[in-house]
Amino acid sequence: MVADEQGAGKGRGGNVWTSPEGCLMFSFTCQVKDGTTLPFLQYVVALSIVQAVQVEAARALSTTFVVCSRSP
Repeated sequence: MVADEQGAGKGRGGNVWTSPEGCLMFSFTCQVKDGTTLPFLQYVVALSIVQAVQVEAARALSTTFVVCSRSP
């Protein structure tokens, strides 16, 4: 599901959130036998997404600079 904004998100423990336009937010579900590992799994998933976005942003910026920087 894709939305431009979200005004009434609900999570574990009754937590609520909003996502204004322009924010990247996501949810995932999984079943684990040992619930104590869930915070670590959330951390690893979030870190992986941040690293992937950084790599793609760097790639996009380097392409932009190569295209925009022309020798006189």
